[in-house]
Amino acid sequence: EVFEEIRSMLHCYSMKMYSKRRNHSIEVGYES
Repeated sequence: EVFEEIRSMLHCYSMKMYSKRRNHSIEVGYES
């Protein structure tokens, strides 16, 4: 239970960091 929660948190965090570093232009495109 705890492991799954931590894993999902890490996944969300890594996806945020990845989108900020690699896909910033795509992220901005979706927002506008």
